Amino acid sequence: MKFEKLKEYERDVYDCTTCGQCVCGPVDPWLPTADRVCPIYEKHRLRSRSGLGMMQIARALLEGKLEPSDELAEAIWECPLCENCFRNCDETFVRMEAVAKKRLGRSKGINPARVIKALRADLVKMGIEPPKRFKETTTWVEKKHNRFSRRPEERAKWLPEGIRPPKSGKMVYFSGCFNSYSSTEISQAFARVLSKLEVEFAVLGEDEWCCGYPLLNSGLLEQFEKTAKHNIDA
Repeated sequence: MKFEKLKEYERDVYDCTTCGQCVCGPVDPWLPTADRVCPIYEKHRLRSRSGLGMMQIARALLEGKLEPSDELAEAIWECPLCENCFRNCDETFVRMEAVAKKRLGRSKGINPARVIKALRADLVKMGIEPPKRFKETTTWVEKKHNRFSRRPEERAKWLPEGIRPPKSGKMVYFSGCFNSYSSTEISQAFARVLSKLEVEFAVLGEDEWCCGYPLLNSGLLEQFEKTAKHNIDA
């Protein structure tokens, strides 16, 4: 069984020493007073629901000791990709740089989140789809081209009164889904600053699609690439 994307991060998988810093920490992760790092571990208190556990799952898959399944997919897709695990691991590498370089030949921490994203992409390619709770958002992104299922023609409604930039130009402001439909005050403030400075900019309007991040995080790489290509061509 091939795990093409996961193999790109094979070294990360095998460099993981299962110290537990990505679950709780720093220093001694198993002390009662240790900082809580991993939100899904705090929810379930299961090793499989943690950065540490998922690195072990990835290794077992690469070695053929574990088969992909819907139950496994549920665990893999539950990770919020917050990267707290990476930040804590990286801090540990900084404190123990000499040891890390000698033992592992690296001075940067391991990022389980990117291993998990690669594994999701491989599972999708094998026909294992993301859990249903992911499907709603990814379907909206594919059909309505935004994560809120709002009408595309409403995407540029955030523009302040009196500011009507063209759809093309040397500089395009890509506002994204949140700043177009939810946190519109951010886009409005940015547009006013540019106008005040007499900086010419364009806004794609309804031709602007979601950046595709929900698709990328869900392992839907083909759909993500299609979305990214549209925005580049627009």
